[in-house]
Amino acid sequence: MAERLTIEPLTPDTPQLEPWLAIIGRWHHEHCVSRGLNSSIERRIEQIRKHFSGDALPVTLVAHKAGQPLGSVSLLRYQAAGTGNRLWLSNLYVEASVRKGGLGEALLEHACRYAKAQGEKALWLFTDDQQAFYRKRGWRPAGDARISRTEVDILVREL
Repeated sequence: MAERLTIEPLTPDTPQLEPWLAIIGRWHHEHCVSRGLNSSIERRIEQIRKHFSGDALPVTLVAHKAGQPLGSVSLLRYQAAGTGNRLWLSNLYVEASVRKGGLGEALLEHACRYAKAQGEKALWLFTDDQQAFYRKRGWRPAGDARISRTEVDILVREL
């Protein structure tokens, strides 16, 4: 019987925590470097470990099958001038070998359900190159900004 895909929060009790942290930390690091940001895998892993506070948020959700992480997404609070205490979707990543198979959308929907279960009314994100992907899935434009020398669009989805 084939093992099914599971999406769940990464926690200190995750059986394969250390190898998975190394993989997810590498994903986040590669994304940062591609954006011209100063990064290291160790720093990315340290940031993910901050999600282990015991609270429901922040969280990194991991999609895995047969003991292998295939994708992840994080939910975090950013407090920026004039934005209040919004919950942001961040670091949506799908392993290249399984892209175009619906996993990105599954992670996105799981993150939205998770946020709604925590009493959130909306989720926010910023992107510089995936606007069409998100708009097709119910996100709407909510402004623009400059983040780390990059012009980005801000999108919101009501939950």
